[in-house]
Amino acid sequence: AARRDQQAERGGARGEAAAAEERLAALRAAAGVDDDAALAEAEERSARAAALRTELARLAGEIAQVGGGDVDAVAAEVAGLDADALPARLEALGAEAAQRRAERDARLQELTRARDELERLERSEEAAQAAQQAAGLLAEVRDLAERYGRARLAQKVLRDAIERYRRDHEGPMLRRANELFPALTCDRFSGLVTELDEHDTWVLVAVTADGQRRRVDELSDGTREQLFLALRLAAIERYVAASGAVPVVFDDVLLESDDPRARRILAALADLASQTQVLVLTHHRHLVALARDTVAADRLDVVDLDAPAAPAAATEPEAAPEPAPEEASEPAQADAPEPAPSLAEELDRITPGEQGALL
Repeated sequence: AARRDQQAERGGARGEAAAAEERLAALRAAAGVDDDAALAEAEERSARAAALRTELARLAGEIAQVGGGDVDAVAAEVAGLDADALPARLEALGAEAAQRRAERDARLQELTRARDELERLERSEEAAQAAQQAAGLLAEVRDLAERYGRARLAQKVLRDAIERYRRDHEGPMLRRANELFPALTCDRFSGLVTELDEHDTWVLVAVTADGQRRRVDELSDGTREQLFLALRLAAIERYVAASGAVPVVFDDVLLESDDPRARRILAALADLASQTQVLVLTHHRHLVALARDTVAADRLDVVDLDAPAAPAAATEPEAAPEPAPEEASEPAQADAPEPAPSLAEELDRITPGEQGALL
């Protein structure tokens, strides 16, 4: 019975040995060795490699902790160092570190003295007086700030009220200019207002279509001319309504305007021509075409001042028939009336003084 038991154990041991041999064969194949001795050496090398990797990870962590950065970057920097210059460099760094420590200690001493002085001042009578004075000044500042806010608010309310009153009761000339100015600028501006400048002087301000305000000196040359023209037209209309029609002469009034604004100005001049005679002088030929496209033909008369005047004979009436012999003793008939002079001839005859009166 003992022998049978031993044979069974021997069979199990042989199976375990066979399994172990299979595992060893697999390990030898994985390690690339032929026998168990070489496998043991490979296992020792693997254990040493694992220990070295652990040590490298620990050293990399220490380098990163002291601010050295990446291990490869530190290794490259170390490789570029001059070993002979390291002692001098270490000595210089040690001296610099000692200087920094001395400066730190000095600053700490100054901080300690400042804190002690602050505590002394806070406990002194001067500190109490200064705190009381600061509280009084703070209360005065608050009172002044409140008074200033009320004054500024009152000023704003008063200016708004004045502006509202001026807008509701503005003169007819400014009201008419407010109608003309947007039209002359092709609605780039919405109107004109008056406001106080930094010297508390009322000035004229143009308001753009998006609500921005621009003073006269901030406008372009063309817009400034159109602003003045709007005021001039409003003044002329008021004068004509009060004193009667007089001829009005405009000399190159379209010089600073592009074609769209020139059309608007010509339309405004045509409206003025319904109240009085309007003469527009220009030496730009293309403005004549714009006028013909803008103003109705029955309200426009184009006169070329450079064109030669027609001969007088062409405009005189036919000669009267000679009197009969029996009527020869009667006085001669009155001379026929002279033809009306042209606009160019009339302008040539006007003296400088008369020109001023005409303007």
